[in-house]
Formats: sequence, structure tokens, C-alpha cells
Amino acid sequence: MSTTTMSNPNTQSPSPSYAADYERDGHIVQVYTEDRFLVDVLSRFIGGALAIGDGAIVVATPAHHKELAKRLSNRGLDTTRAAAHGRYVVLDAGETLQRFMVNGALDQARFNETIGGVLTRVRNAIDRDSRIAVFGEMVALLWAEGKSQEAIELEQLWNDLAKVQPFSLLCVYPTTGFNSERHIEPFLRMCEQHSKVIPSESYLTLGSEEERMRSIAHLQQKAQALERELALRESEARFRLLVEAVRDYAIFLLDAGGNITSWNLGAERIKGYKSADIIGKHFSCFYCPEDVQNGKPEMELKEAARVGRFEDEGWRLRKDGSRFWVNVVITAIRDESGKLLGFAKVTRDITDRMRAQEAL
Repeated sequence: MSTTTMSNPNTQSPSPSYAADYERDGHIVQVYTEDRFLVDVLSRFIGGALAIGDGAIVVATPAHHKELAKRLSNRGLDTTRAAAHGRYVVLDAGETLQRFMVNGALDQARFNETIGGVLTRVRNAIDRDSRIAVFGEMVALLWAEGKSQEAIELEQLWNDLAKVQPFSLLCVYPTTGFNSERHIEPFLRMCEQHSKVIPSESYLTLGSEEERMRSIAHLQQKAQALERELALRESEARFRLLVEAVRDYAIFLLDAGGNITSWNLGAERIKGYKSADIIGKHFSCFYCPEDVQNGKPEMELKEAARVGRFEDEGWRLRKDGSRFWVNVVITAIRDESGKLLGFAKVTRDITDRMRAQEAL
């Protein structure tokens, strides 16, 4: 922009601390950890616009409005005069958001009417060559409520409106909103809506380029580790679903002491116990009294722990007390260091086969 706008009586002397951080085009997103840092970024962004005679619109929470007003005042900007001339507008993020939400969904027509109307008023109050800086915190409110899809849709509404009424937009998200693996996909989609993504203050405060490159390398390593972990979890989830769906085999896990920690449909069908009835109990409850008295359950676990696997056939008891002949395989489960974590137990009811052999 030409410096001729400085002749406008509404214009205040620009400060280097403002001019460096105010970009007059694009849709920028800033990720932050602390509110103090957010207010600092916001004061430079909005202050930079006001200092050179541009318009500014702040759609934020009351707490951030209050801190921003203090920060701008301390830096010598007269926001009261700017507001009186119509080039500075402050809106409550929560109240504004509700003006274009219909039955929990965003209404584009109402958004354009609400935000577009404010942009028009500010546009009429500034020079023709001046621009408008907008700060929007409504997307962060939606994200905090678990409405990531709605937040992304709102970002898209901002982008569509910018095609009709150009402005510079700064959005922010706290890092606490991305603390789960379920946030990965919506986070990437959110980033796609912006022309620039600025990382949190922990990255920006690094002094040298070498430190920043090291930080990026560290983040890449963490990202790769997370991808591997997610792939493993997905594989484990598929396997768990498969095991739970098997009906011909009783498949369940024991802890190192022999207590039941998981239960599939096959175990429920064969043994007669619901998972809520059996998880947490010792697996010896399936054995005949004489086997329990002779210490057979403990012997089987010791043998499985010693050689890694134990297989046997014999009588077992259902919940109703009836006996059935089974083939049992117990496998020891250990971690990478060799520590015993527990056992996997697979039981197959072969009573019919055993009786057929006896009949022959």
C-alpha cells in the first residue's frame, strides 16, 4: 500500500513492532499454547492494521477482548477514536456465532449477512486503497466443543466471503485442541483452508535456524513414530474384531496370575458366561474340582511360561455345571524385554468328536 494513506486523520504513526507482523492478504492460522502469546500476536496483527489506517474487526471472547484493549492502549493506539470513526469493530465470538447457527448447523446466508454487513460498514469508513484485518475466534469455539467439521465449514465460509469482499484473516487454535489421534485428519483438513500455518510459540521462540531445523527433524521423527503406532493400533483393532467375532473357539486373555482380561463370542457360546460375569475371575473356575485340587491350572500356566506354549485335552465345566471335552492351547505373552505379560488361551469344544471315537 502506498504511504499516502498516512495523510488520513484516522491514521496513527506506524510502529515497527506492528508493521513486521501485519500481512494484508491471505488467511492465516496461528497455533498457540498460552493466552499471553495469543494476545501478543493479536495485538501486533490488529495494531499493525490500525497504525497504518486500515480497518480492523475483532471477533473474540470477552477475555481476549479485554486483554487486547490493554495491550493496544499500552502501545499508544487509540482504539476508541478508531471505533468512533467506524474502522474498528469489536464483536463477541460466542454471540456472533449464534447469529448464523440454525439448529446446530451453519447458515451461509446468515453468515454473509452478519459478517459481510460488518465488513461493508468498515469498508465505508476507510480509504478506498485501505484494507481490513479480521481476527476470528469462532472456529476455535466450535473446535473446543468437539465440532471440528463445523469449524472447517466455517473456515470455508470465510474463504468464500473473501472472494467477494477482500480482507486479511487471522484464525487461532489452542494446541490443546489437537491432543488426540482422532484430531489428525480434521487438523490436516483445517490447515488446507489457510494460506499460511504458523506453529506455536515453542517453535517461534527458537533463536537460530539450526535450532528450528532440529525442532522440525524432531517433529518428523515423532510424526513417523505416531504413524507407526496408529498403523499398529489399526492392525490390532482389526485383529481384535476378528477374535471377538469368532464363535467356534473360545479365545480370551489371562494376566500373569491367570485372571481373565478379555472374552470373545466363542467363549460366551461355549462356556456360557457373559463377559461381564467372567472378566476378572481366575480361569480355574472352568476346571473340574479334582483338577483344581491337583493344581492343574497353575501347572499349565507354569509350563506355558517355561516353554512358551502348552496344549492339552480334558474335561472342563460350563457355567451351568455341565462337562464338555476340550482341546486347549495356552500361549505365553511377553514384552520386548522378555517380561511375562500374561497368556492367550484358545479352547475348542471337541466333545462330539471324542464321543464318536468312543463309539467306534
